[in-house]
Parts: sequence; C-alpha cells; structure tokens
Amino acid sequence: MTGLTPAPRVQTTLTPQVQVMKPDVQYRRTANRVVGVASRVSGNQVQILVRTDGLVGNYKEFTVRNPSPKRVVVDLFGLLGQVPQNSYSVNKSHVKRVRLGEHPGYPGYTRVVVDLTSRDVPHYYVTRTKGGILISVAMEYD
Repeated sequence: MTGLTPAPRVQTTLTPQVQVMKPDVQYRRTANRVVGVASRVSGNQVQILVRTDGLVGNYKEFTVRNPSPKRVVVDLFGLLGQVPQNSYSVNKSHVKRVRLGEHPGYPGYTRVVVDLTSRDVPHYYVTRTKGGILISVAMEYD
C-alpha cells in the first residue's frame, strides 16, 4: 500500500440551525402600572387577574379581618397608582369587588383590595404571572 497519497484535510464549519424564541416585548420589562382587571370562576375558585404592562416585581399580600367587610390586600411595589378604573365589580361567590389605587401617604406602589362578602376570609393565594398578578379565592371553606 505504498505510493498512496493521503486525502487532503477539509475544514468544515457547521452552522447550527437554532431558532431563538424572542419573548414578547411587553413582558421583557418590569411593570410600571396596572392596565386592567379581569375575573372568572375556575373550578372551585374565583380568579382575579390584575393585568400589568410588564413583569411584577415585589409584592406583599395580607388580609384585613376587622372591620367588615373582610378583605384580601396585595401591595404591588414600584407600580404607579394611576389605574384605568378604581373599582371593578366581580359579584362571584365570596368576592364582591376589586378596588385599586395608590395608598394615601405612601406613593410608589399600587394597592389592590379584594372586598369579600363572607363571614371570614376564605383560603386564597396570590401568584405572579407573566402579565400581572393572579389572586385565587376559594369558593368553599374547608
């Protein structure tokens, strides 16, 4: 097998075909304001979506049991208190309405208040979504 010349080396560059998913511009930035509120019944809970113009940063949730009405409160820090509407009627199960606004004397955050009609605060949870905050309130007590 003498006299054979080895084949020349060929440099090959492979370009990977990768599709990059670009996130929606609306959700790449931190939220500055509330743009609306929507509600629905899903299974055994009332869901309230507080829609924002971006990703919600820090928030604090708590309940107010006295005086009546009972309330679930969520403070959205860093969001302007300017809202398209101050009150949204819900009237589903224990949830009467949702109120929004800037707390007097504490600028720099928007307060979301869920007014309840029940004798006590039902189980609830708050979840950050890509377009706002989802507040889910149980329709039944344990």
